[in-house]
Amino acid sequence: MRYRGPEKSYISDIDYEGRNQEEELKISTEAEQAVLNFLKKNFPDDAVRRATEKEDSGEFGENKSSQAIDIVLSKVKKKRDVPSLVQQVTTGKSLETMQKKMKEMQERPFVRLEGMSLDDVAAPKTLIFLEPELIKRLRNPNDLEAKKELDEKVVGSSINSLKFALLKTKNPKEQALAKDWLEIFEKIKKNS
Repeated sequence: MRYRGPEKSYISDIDYEGRNQEEELKISTEAEQAVLNFLKKNFPDDAVRRATEKEDSGEFGENKSSQAIDIVLSKVKKKRDVPSLVQQVTTGKSLETMQKKMKEMQERPFVRLEGMSLDDVAAPKTLIFLEPELIKRLRNPNDLEAKKELDEKVVGSSINSLKFALLKTKNPKEQALAKDWLEIFEKIKKNS
C-alpha cells in the first residue's frame, strides 16, 4: 500500500466512512495505476511517474495545502524533466469529496512542484473522477469495454479540467501550456 500522509486521514474521514477501507485504498491505488498506464501508453516520449510522498501529501513547492496530486507528466527540457501536467485521481463517491476536490481545483488549477525553476511554467492540474465499479471491472483483462470507458473518462476529465484552467489563469505562459495539453487530449479523443 502506498504512503498517503495527511491525505490518508482526509480520505478516511471523507471517502471511506463506514466502508471497507482496505478495499477502497486498493481500488484507489489501482485507479492511479490505470491512469498511469494510460499516460505511459499515450505519451511514450514523456516522463510519467507517480507523485512523490511529499507531492502526494499536498506539501510541495509554494503550495502548502491538501491539494494532493497522484501523477506527474514531465517534458524533457535542457536535460531535465520539467513537470508540465499533474493529475489527481479519485475514486471517492461522496458529494463532500467531489466538492472538496473541485474547490481545490478552483483555488489552484496550476501547480508548481518543488525543484521547478522560476522559468518553468506551473503545470495545469487535472482532476480525474473514476467510479470504484469501473476499477473493479478493469481487474478482468477481457473487459475491453471497461478499458475503453477508462480511456474516455481520463480524456474527458482532462479536457474539462484544462478548459477550466484556461478560464482561471491570466498568465499567457500558463494559458499556452494548458492550450497545448487541451489540443493533445482533444486529438486523442478524436482518434479513439
